[in-house]
Amino acid sequence: SVEHFRAALARAAEQLSGAAAAPFGEPRWCHLECREMPSVREMAHAFRANPLPAGASVLSLEVEKPHMVPAELLPVFALCDAIFLSREFLERNQAA
Repeated sequence: SVEHFRAALARAAEQLSGAAAAPFGEPRWCHLECREMPSVREMAHAFRANPLPAGASVLSLEVEKPHMVPAELLPVFALCDAIFLSREFLERNQAA
């Protein structure tokens, strides 16, 4: 859910602002799976509006479900640095 994602961002920001470094280094990438709109759009906006102190700035999106409507995804695509599209999605929406 969007609320869970926002809470996870806040926890990560709090942990990274402390003196102790994360055991595996600082996060640099956020990857979202596009399962339903508009929640994924809200999560992408939340990530862009509340960047982590460590400077994680890369946002990627995976679109696997062929039923997703390309026109509805364009605002989310604009927020992303990388987009991964499944073959099924591309085959179904090639004329769109």
